[in-house]
Amino acid sequence: NVVNSTLEGWTSFASTADATFENVSFTKNSFTGYCHFKPHGNAVLKNCTFAEGAYFDLMDLAEDKQIRLINCNYNGTVITAENIATIFATFEGKGNKFGAEGYETVKSQIFFQ
Repeated sequence: NVVNSTLEGWTSFASTADATFENVSFTKNSFTGYCHFKPHGNAVLKNCTFAEGAYFDLMDLAEDKQIRLINCNYNGTVITAENIATIFATFEGKGNKFGAEGYETVKSQIFFQ
């Protein structure tokens, strides 16, 4: 579990692990310039913030795993089922698809509260 932290650059974990992120800011790394969230296992994100330009990559999310977003935001905008694919223009889902098309391939694995 990661609580009250800032994570820069690349954040990823194996499908054999579950992770909880609470009050976490995902920011760009000053050296690489990117902010990449790539879970392979179950993840709960509560009160988390993603920096502008964040990359939400669920291409390798195991079929039996889920992502739960609770009061998370992207650059000040609350992330919802209605806006997630637009917010993460670089959203990547199964089959290496981006944007709304990528979201369609994984939306049954993402839940909002």
